[in-house]
Amino acid sequence: MSTPSLDTLLAECSDPKGPVVLAADSLSVDEANHLVSALAARNIQARVLDGSRLSGKADLLRELAAAFAFPSYFGHNWDALIDCWSDMTWLPARGYLCVLLRADALRTADAATHDAFLTACHDVAERWRRHDPHIVFKLLRVAPAVPAASVPDKR
Repeated sequence: MSTPSLDTLLAECSDPKGPVVLAADSLSVDEANHLVSALAARNIQARVLDGSRLSGKADLLRELAAAFAFPSYFGHNWDALIDCWSDMTWLPARGYLCVLLRADALRTADAATHDAFLTACHDVAERWRRHDPHIVFKLLRVAPAVPAASVPDKR
């Protein structure tokens, strides 16, 4: 994994096809904000979350609800997240993107929440693809690559 250029990220984040979860080794807050602005010009609503500020599921769901202005009836559980992100009538756009900076911090703090979040993103993207294949839904996961020598051998 490496960090693509901002132009490459912009293209990948704007394309309704391709992977749901995009990866970058690093992205500064300024670069993330630049990406958000460029996506807004393409009518894609993008929000930035900092994984180092998230200790688990409750923090993540609260931050997502605030960032994407979820309705007051949002239930703060995975099903509610999937339902809200699959609707978004209150925030009409051509697409939606969550940039998760320091994603490794969330994974370290609560691996189950991190993994459930990735699953939820895939579920939402699949719903959008069935409903309208032109809608973009992606997660940009920003975390340093794990050196090959650090990855345990699972043989």
